[in-house]
Amino acid sequence: MSFPIELSGVGSFPGFKNPKVLWIGIKEQPKLVTLKKHIDKGLDAFNISYDKKPFSPHLTIGRIKTPIKLKPQIAETLDFVASFSVTEIHLMKSDLLPEGPVYTELYNVKLC
Repeated sequence: MSFPIELSGVGSFPGFKNPKVLWIGIKEQPKLVTLKKHIDKGLDAFNISYDKKPFSPHLTIGRIKTPIKLKPQIAETLDFVASFSVTEIHLMKSDLLPEGPVYTELYNVKLC
């Protein structure tokens, strides 16, 4: 069943001193957390390895190759807020290569 998602905030991994990834935050909500747990359980059942870092829902908006320093004050002034309904899910694999990331869709499902 489809569910709403709320986007809020801007950040970077691993941090603003040496950012590698810029992202927009996704507010955690019960259906999203439950979905993540079900996906993990399915991957475990088929012995498929995956990143087991703590769940940090976000939308990646860019990757940074050349080292730069961002001022956290700039991100704090960005008040990005949006919402939409999730109607389908695409399970993606990302391979980070020197020339840039390569994304491969592994599975997709439309939600009722």
